[in-house]
Amino acid sequence: MTFARHRFIKNLNMKKTILLTSAVLLIALFSNAQTTHNINVVGFGFSPSNLTIMPGDIVVFNGLNGHSATEVSEENWNANNATSNGGFWLGIGSGTSETSVTFDESGVYYYICIPHASMGMKGVITVIDPTVNINELAQNDNFSIIHSGFGEYSLKFNDSDQFNVISLTGKTLESIDLSNAQNQMNLSLSQLPSGLYLGVFSNNGENRRVVKFVR
Repeated sequence: MTFARHRFIKNLNMKKTILLTSAVLLIALFSNAQTTHNINVVGFGFSPSNLTIMPGDIVVFNGLNGHSATEVSEENWNANNATSNGGFWLGIGSGTSETSVTFDESGVYYYICIPHASMGMKGVITVIDPTVNINELAQNDNFSIIHSGFGEYSLKFNDSDQFNVISLTGKTLESIDLSNAQNQMNLSLSQLPSGLYLGVFSNNGENRRVVKFVR
């Protein structure tokens, strides 16, 4: 083996080791970042009614007296139909005194208040998996966030009215109004510390796309 080829293989193996170590550290960081979120009953509604969290996070429902938080299918959620899909069920009719749920799997969880389903008392919990495409900007033709330097970013989006910047612990750090933008916007995030963040594009409270970016 020539010296040049040996050095190339050595450098390649070193890069693989660095990438693997970085991936392990990032996954460990996300795995340990468990956060407790609160959803409160306000009148005949849930606040917040749309919550984005991380795998392993805990959601506590406060004030369920006379109400329930019952997981249903998306179809029944849209129709205000109070039919359980066998998922989590807290409050009236649940048979348990528990008021919290731990969400270990990523996905979208729809829930409704059975006694007040016809009134539209319902909410959505979105659990996003931050380890997917961790080294990518997760951009496509409709959504992207490009760092242009010095904490400045260029957003490209479609049919969205809000962009939230979320920390690794699930805390919303910035909420940017996109309603007056024409599917693109330049913004400054120089106030954020260096690190990895999640950006959530939404429209009318419905999450449409999650992107990952580095500050």
